[in-house]
Order: sequence, then structure tokens, then C-alpha cells
Amino acid sequence: MRSGFLALILVQNIKAWGAANIPPKDFTAHPHSQASANAIMVQIATLRAGLTQTTQATRTAMRCLNSGRDSQETSQKALTLLSDILDLLYRIQSQISWGEEKWHVDPARLNSLAEMLGWFDSTVKSIELYFQPGGVNVAYFRKHLLEKTFLPRLEQYKIVMLLAMQPDSESHVTGSRYKVYT
Repeated sequence: MRSGFLALILVQNIKAWGAANIPPKDFTAHPHSQASANAIMVQIATLRAGLTQTTQATRTAMRCLNSGRDSQETSQKALTLLSDILDLLYRIQSQISWGEEKWHVDPARLNSLAEMLGWFDSTVKSIELYFQPGGVNVAYFRKHLLEKTFLPRLEQYKIVMLLAMQPDSESHVTGSRYKVYT
């Protein structure tokens, strides 16, 4: 059962990042061994590269939405959300790159962040595809596509990225579920 679960996670990661970007992971290594440390370092480098690609795609989507073809209110709201998310992406990238906080290097946290970045990247590329010149041309469809599909997703991504920047709770960090009061 456990190996099936690990295979499912591996398949999801391959779909999200592409087979060339997934580092080989040694699931049998001891968590404090050198091989495990190297796997984490490779994963951080892969995550940094993914963050760079996602920030570039976000800036491209912002240019597509800033074309002036959409209603002012919805495009401004989307641009505001994308600029907030872009700022959060840069913050996450700097915190991971410089290792200011140790909680960012937790492998489970990095895997979750990589999965979320894969989803966000596909959403941003969809925005780019639909709103670039030659994409959806009818203003009514563009407006409703932005209002009904992409704005709620962008709001959710903003919240998820804010949560991703927060440190784990004290009980999770220490490994105990319950606090003992003396």
C-alpha cells in the first residue's frame, strides 16, 4: 500500500514539473544521512528553478491581461492579485534560497510547495493562452472567463501562498500533538 502511495505521488510530481526536472529520490535513506541531504538540496535547486519559471509565466500573463481589451474592473482585480502573488513568489524564493528559516527545508513542505507551484503555473499559462492576442476574442466570454474561472482561483492561490510562508505550529515542530502543562 505504501509503495503504491509513493508511486502516485511520484506520478503527480512528474506531471506537475516534467520528467526532466524531478530529481531521483532515495526513499530508503535515513533522514539524517548524506544521501538524504543531497536529495533535499537537489530538490531545493529544482524548486528554485520552478519558482523562476513560474514568476516569468506570471509576468507574461500580466502583460496579456494588461492589453486593454478586457473590462477595467476585472482586469485590474486580476492584475492586482497576480502582482500580490508575484511578490509572494519572490518572497518564497528568497526564503528558500537563503535558508533564513529551517522550516522551509522540510521535504514534505517542499513537495507540497512544488505541487502547488505546478498547479499555479498551469493556471497562469492558461490565462496567457486565453488572453493573449489571438486567444478568446469575444469580450463577453473573456469577461466571464476571467470573473468566473480565474479570479476565484487566483484568490485561492494567494491564500495558499500566504499559508505556505507561515512556519509550522509549535506542536508540529516539536513532534508532540498535545502540550503538557505542569
